[in-house]
Amino acid sequence: MNLTPLLFVATRTARVNLSRLIWIAWHNRGLPLQAVMPMVSDQPMVSAPLLCLGRTCPAYLLSLLGSALRAAGYSTMFLYGRDSQFDNMNGFLSANSFDQVLDRKDFSSVHAGTKWGIFDHAVFDRTLEELDKSSKPMFLTLFTTSNHQPWSIPPEYEAATPNFPDTLYRQGDVHRSMAYVNQALGEFMEKAARHEWYDNSVFVFIADHGLTVHKSPLAKVQNAHIPFVIYAPGLSLEPRIIDKPVSQVDVAPTVLGLIDYPLPYTFFGQNALAAVNGVACKIIGGEAFWLQDDYLYFERFGQEAKLFKIQKSLADTFEQIPSNSSLFNTYQKNFRSYLQTGSDQVKAFGKVNN
Repeated sequence: MNLTPLLFVATRTARVNLSRLIWIAWHNRGLPLQAVMPMVSDQPMVSAPLLCLGRTCPAYLLSLLGSALRAAGYSTMFLYGRDSQFDNMNGFLSANSFDQVLDRKDFSSVHAGTKWGIFDHAVFDRTLEELDKSSKPMFLTLFTTSNHQPWSIPPEYEAATPNFPDTLYRQGDVHRSMAYVNQALGEFMEKAARHEWYDNSVFVFIADHGLTVHKSPLAKVQNAHIPFVIYAPGLSLEPRIIDKPVSQVDVAPTVLGLIDYPLPYTFFGQNALAAVNGVACKIIGGEAFWLQDDYLYFERFGQEAKLFKIQKSLADTFEQIPSNSSLFNTYQKNFRSYLQTGSDQVKAFGKVNN
């Protein structure tokens, strides 16, 4: 589970009859299904042990953004430049409300790439084709792979992509790869603006996790800072930045709130554009990080727990709060309640064999 303290919403005044939802998820490292699940299902990865991600294990029927949009008349599609059998992504997505899952085999063999998938610009072009073909409102999720080791760039983009210095753990190569993806994404948006469905679309940009650049004792939560950007050219909203914690589970209810979703729904997160306060949770390697208000609760399961007051931002210093204080007890209970609720919610959903 990753978080971003800033949600940026960019809009232009136009029509509000939305016909397209385009979801672009950047992938850097790690297990793709664990990265995708919180973003498309609104389920926190606090209950990952309950989910069997292997090829022969059952998929869990979860509360999914795709199922909510299908109920409102949208078709649903997932685009991925690699083999979707990897990590049982196809099984999970097909069992959980995605009408179509297009992967490497659905692209021409002329498209180059890396072991992680074909280069992103080709996937962006295919996205435009699929959106043009749709005769009904569509929810399309695009999972990129190019900003991933070995940080390669397609030959046709070499000359236009600047070089960056190696300052930290091959960051030059990383930044150059991101510059390519940024250019390809800009080209995609420019092309999209020429299509009829553009003004009636919402573009959501989200990542699965950040790069490992911070080395402080609480680096794992600092490195979890990711982008979450919404661009809605057809909505009459002022551009704004949300300066409270927002996590991946908040994306689905935020988008549904943004499009005035007409049906009742139940999701784990909250509409970040309407919420007064925000929370975010990250669990990795037996360690948990709970961000709420101006406090960061840390727990190493079975060993220790600490509470910190954030001075200004995640990049600043932390003041430790005594473990015998009422504040400590409050945030510990909040985190553990969240953890238990996530576990119970996943258990409550049925299973379907792949």
